[in-house]
Amino acid sequence: MTAVEYTTKFKLPAAQGNLKSSGNKGATDDMLLRDIYIAGLNKPLRKEVENEKEPPETLSDWITRSIARDQQWRLNNPTSSTLLPLLKKTTVKAVKTTRTEGTRIAKLTDAEREKLRREGRCWYCREQGHISRDCSKPKPERTFPLNSTAGPSTYRSPQNTSY
Repeated sequence: MTAVEYTTKFKLPAAQGNLKSSGNKGATDDMLLRDIYIAGLNKPLRKEVENEKEPPETLSDWITRSIARDQQWRLNNPTSSTLLPLLKKTTVKAVKTTRTEGTRIAKLTDAEREKLRREGRCWYCREQGHISRDCSKPKPERTFPLNSTAGPSTYRSPQNTSY
């Protein structure tokens, strides 16, 4: 959990308990909230903020510094970042399936699709009890030409493109 997520989850019960940070050093609610906030931080982050040259004293200082340290750490350690799945290149492999000739299925109209969905029938074989993804009827072999953009490719997320 990031420091931002933790702070958001922390502030909701504090507000419901009518505890508010005054921002003043030594205020009772501020000290209580600060201690609860510190106890909920993960240990490495807590120790890093505590070991700063001038450690924070108020709740707002703790929140600001813990979020800053957490974001700094996540930027410097991208393997543990929640953004990692967006940054990875993914290769999609072609899957070949076979279908006997003569079992061509016409494209469903919206009305047919809705009727089959309401009746709980497969869009492929029209039988009840399963959906087309799980249909056991043989499907046609699908291959893509080498120069086709519809076939297997390497996915690049929009964040990795340069303009």
